[in-house]
Amino acid sequence: MEQEAGRNVVDPIDLYNDLFSALGDEKLVVGILANAQKESSFNSNAVSTKPIESSLGLWQFNVQVSGYIDPPIPDIIQRADQRGLPESIKIPANESVIPYFAGGLLLKSKGVNVITPTAYDGTQDLRPIYELVTNPANQVDYIVSTVQNMLATLNYDPNEITAIEWADWFQIYFEQPGSIATRARSASQVASQLEAAGIVIPV
Repeated sequence: MEQEAGRNVVDPIDLYNDLFSALGDEKLVVGILANAQKESSFNSNAVSTKPIESSLGLWQFNVQVSGYIDPPIPDIIQRADQRGLPESIKIPANESVIPYFAGGLLLKSKGVNVITPTAYDGTQDLRPIYELVTNPANQVDYIVSTVQNMLATLNYDPNEITAIEWADWFQIYFEQPGSIATRARSASQVASQLEAAGIVIPV
């Protein structure tokens, strides 16, 4: 479907404006955008190339199952410790605010059922799911509401958290890859693009 749809590179400046208007923290937004840079190079039509994944769009929302909201699992807690996240932005172990399979959750919020890999028999039309999940506005809206819920569990000073730390935070709690890698380079790339548009944010 990605080949059929073609690339659709979204301007990170537009994404920054949308996210900042809702979240109000420029370094947090750079951290979120650093993950989009790494996950899709801002191609909203991107489809994961990993055969065991069903991940779509700017932030590679996983649509393998319908998804659920729960506290952070032990692996996530361990990754936050290993990356050295500031204590003030570690999500408490008893807070049910972590989205597992964000693509499935996005679909559920729109009243659409996931077609799991085991349920797919080759006859179902996957285009409505693909178009809904890869829509940049839908991903931004879902991220905003989810991040707001996660932030509500924290007590932190925004001035003390760097964009790179927010990039790690978003990767750990939202992206949830099997292993955590620094997003420092991606954050710097995003900051450079923003600076070229007159938006200067320290990384």
